[in-house]
Amino acid sequence: MKRLNPNVLIPLSAVTSVEEAGAKAASLAELARHGIPVPGAFVIPPSVTTVPGRQVLEALGGRVAVRSSATAEDLTDASFAGQFRSFLNICTTEELELAIRKCRDSLGSDGVRAYCDRHGLDASQIRMAVIVQRMLKAKVAGVLFTIHPVRGHEDEMLIEACKGLADGLLSGRASGVQIPVRGGHATHPTDLLSKEQVQQLITIGGRIQQLKGAPQDIEWAIEGDHLYILQARPITRLCFSGIEGDWTNADFRDGGVSSGVVTPLMWSLYEFVLQRALNGYLKQLKLLKHDIEAGRVIYGRPYWNLGAVKRCMQKLPGFVEREFDCDLGVQPTYTGDGVRTPITPWSILRAIPTALAAARVIRVQAARDLRLLDDDLTSLFEIDFRALGDGDLVWLFSELVEKTYLTVEENYFRTIFCTSIAKQDLKTFVEDKPLSYTKLVGGLNHLRHFECAQALWDLANRNVGSMESFLKQYGHHSRRELDLRVPRWSEDPETVRDLARTQVGAENPANMNRRQHELFAAELARARCLFHPWKRRRFEAKLERLRRYVWLREQMRDLSTRIYALIRRFVLEIGGRAALSGCLGTTEDVFYLTSREMYEVVRVPMHDRVKRRRDYEEMYRTFRAPNEVGQRFRLAPVEHNGPRLTGIGCSSGVASGRVSIVKNLRDAPKLERDHVLVCPFIDPGWTPLLNVAAAVVTESGGQLSHAAVLCREYGIPAVLNVPGVTRVLQDGQVVRVNGETGSVDVL
Repeated sequence: MKRLNPNVLIPLSAVTSVEEAGAKAASLAELARHGIPVPGAFVIPPSVTTVPGRQVLEALGGRVAVRSSATAEDLTDASFAGQFRSFLNICTTEELELAIRKCRDSLGSDGVRAYCDRHGLDASQIRMAVIVQRMLKAKVAGVLFTIHPVRGHEDEMLIEACKGLADGLLSGRASGVQIPVRGGHATHPTDLLSKEQVQQLITIGGRIQQLKGAPQDIEWAIEGDHLYILQARPITRLCFSGIEGDWTNADFRDGGVSSGVVTPLMWSLYEFVLQRALNGYLKQLKLLKHDIEAGRVIYGRPYWNLGAVKRCMQKLPGFVEREFDCDLGVQPTYTGDGVRTPITPWSILRAIPTALAAARVIRVQAARDLRLLDDDLTSLFEIDFRALGDGDLVWLFSELVEKTYLTVEENYFRTIFCTSIAKQDLKTFVEDKPLSYTKLVGGLNHLRHFECAQALWDLANRNVGSMESFLKQYGHHSRRELDLRVPRWSEDPETVRDLARTQVGAENPANMNRRQHELFAAELARARCLFHPWKRRRFEAKLERLRRYVWLREQMRDLSTRIYALIRRFVLEIGGRAALSGCLGTTEDVFYLTSREMYEVVRVPMHDRVKRRRDYEEMYRTFRAPNEVGQRFRLAPVEHNGPRLTGIGCSSGVASGRVSIVKNLRDAPKLERDHVLVCPFIDPGWTPLLNVAAAVVTESGGQLSHAAVLCREYGIPAVLNVPGVTRVLQDGQVVRVNGETGSVDVL
């Protein structure tokens, strides 16, 4: 292709920046650099006003397509599909100049401004580059969805094809042929494409998804015998008719187990416990007869069986689907309360076996937890790996996983289940009373996460203790505690130093906790006045049981985190030995094995398994997977109408402040005092930030989440489960957070 003045036009192969060439051109340039066939093109940057039209046409064969390439186009949350103009078969300089002008003018259309408002984008900050692309003489063209957009099953693609150009197909003016693909093979033959061409499309679609890290909507065309890719952008809308049941990652989002693609090692551990804990618990409560599939991995993320659990819980009188979803942070797809189970003599009678079993289970579980919390695990952390041969090392690891880990984690899961039942029991009892749930369950004492934050504050403000002693006691925490790949604090002291710097001059956590206990005492005194004496004792017993379980859940989470830190030590040692023996390529490859494969990796090569699983991870590494999947749900871009965002109010109070977006604990230093902390989730390792923030807003979490418990202990307003809030809000914006109503207002 003939070279033109690089100060005016940028060859597609030379594009490196979204700012200079727009998102669509940058995406095509990336594909071309990785060997994907893309038609030759030039990019006209936003700043260029005069274009050598004749030279452009000559360089591109005399006939071109003109396409938009805005800086905010083809993004994960904002595709701008159909908003900007494109023009085909341009063959004169006059037509070219007019097409470029109209393409740029489309940036100021009413439709684009409305689209920006719905997606929380500032239209004035978007700049428009233009792609001038060689016009193909296509005999067949169409679209490839690397995940079927209606069925949503990750093993299914969809090809749409038509004769000639695909502009009619894309605009909806013409219908084409649909070719479903399942398991890498077309399910129906077609005269438009040969078997070889279909297979070529499937292969190149997989390559593009792997490059982009998310499912793709790919426009393609065949000229002669050559396949070309005209554009590739993330699929922003998905339905899930091909996925049976309802599945959620609620509770999995906290701590990182589903904040990215889960590793085979982490999922094998989680699945091992979840299957046993969930089925065993529901059977004990007389709510389940036959085992259910407790969890599965979809789009690289772990989900648990929401539909099956709801069917069990609906057997209980007083069940309200919206309250159940609210506790977990599940976005309802229905109006009103959803499914309700009325409290009638028959429903109560039918639930008596469950009520008796639940009372026994809840009583026994608390005693089990207390025994586990009293166990001394010091000896496990003092194992000298250098003194162990490979066989002894693997044997100790198997004992750790199948005995210690299984016991701790299963009881932690059961504690979560008991907490949910205790909360439901209390809410059913007091639902007609004007009481603040957040105050009644606040002011807990001696939480280990809180003690960790207090110790860090003492270290930063009173010079009490040392970093060495702090890490010895609390070094099991991490930036993402449920991702075994992420170093623990004991391995990453710089993160702790950053957190300590945020504590200098901050309020003493003990004072904040004391105020919360006073609020609890006042609300409890008010509540007692609302009940007749014969009901008051039952209320107090139910409240005390719930408070005990909220406390136990947090304590068991800390114990679980300690075990994961120990597992990481073993895993790194086994991975290091396997890498030295040649059975793995690197130590980190060990995270792509299951826990049982770890037993033999020091003597059996596993390179192929690791590569296959790393390739799968690449397919979904940038995908913002839906929190819920199933036939009742869909994936769509986050849209907000107006300046108010809504979520779940989980810690009462109202506060205003400037926004600080903290997506990772490494961003902690950017959080200034009395700013509003806006983040994806709150992990226990993030606790020290809570006495710096004026309020908290998160993308995930519910009434029973760690974020809710911890924010209540600090007495700061918290609104959780606001979809896409880290992308909708921006650093420096001023917002008002109402932790009672669940609203976040942009001021």
